Amino acid sequence: MYRLFSFKIAYNGSNFRGFQRQPGLYTVEHAIFDSLEKSSCTDVTPPLWYSYVGRTDRGVHAIGQTLSLLVRDDCDHMRFFERMEESSNSQVLPWAYRWIDSLEFKARYWSLWREYVYVDEIRNYNCQSIGDLTKAVKEIEGRKIHDYAYRGVKRFSEGYYLRRIIAVDAHRVGGKIVWRFRGESFPHNFIRRIIWIARSIHCGEGIIEASKTRHQGTAEPNRLFLVGAKHPITLIPIYEKTELYHVLSTRVFRRESSDLRLVFSFYENDSSPYSPL
Repeated sequence: MYRLFSFKIAYNGSNFRGFQRQPGLYTVEHAIFDSLEKSSCTDVTPPLWYSYVGRTDRGVHAIGQTLSLLVRDDCDHMRFFERMEESSNSQVLPWAYRWIDSLEFKARYWSLWREYVYVDEIRNYNCQSIGDLTKAVKEIEGRKIHDYAYRGVKRFSEGYYLRRIIAVDAHRVGGKIVWRFRGESFPHNFIRRIIWIARSIHCGEGIIEASKTRHQGTAEPNRLFLVGAKHPITLIPIYEKTELYHVLSTRVFRRESSDLRLVFSFYENDSSPYSPL
């Protein structure tokens, strides 16, 4: 017999060759599936009803990647979590979970939106006015099609670019700029492509206008964090937010924890039901 299980993990993307399992490469899914087998929680790989909130590219980090899958009803989920930390040398940290009665739940399709944070250096920007940068990038909130960020890229189908971006904002903290993107979903590399274009704009210029004339590329992946997603169910945290930051900064991110501190600073006092953490 099987039961549906959902859980959240955080991981340092710098230590993996991406999220999805690939032959001969060590990925986040490799650590998850290997731990499932070693803890005798599933008889098949990949597991049944397996779903995740969003794929992250090589180098991209996650704080609240949510997954769901069917596991054996005698699965010891804490042993599964221990195996995951052991097999990844503590580079994957499970920090919330829930057993779910409905087999209809899938982490990917039940997410109402996903939230990402990008931490950048303000010196990378031609325009260093936060007001102008925010105004420029907010142009994408009202658009339905987002193919403007893919000029020169082999085109996907027209429907691929149809996405709803709910909110974008920017905050300056010392010499850093912290971007937050919330959307129902995002095209491949979308946030990193928007950051690349935003770096080149002149104050008072719009992101759409700039995308037509500037060389396009993708910003560095190790500055991007998948913070989490909003679901109509709540998972049970193993660590509270302040404790979670301490565990992540000392065990998972280690020397890369300065950007993590800025990410958490926006969520530490956020008790809103709309917070992804």
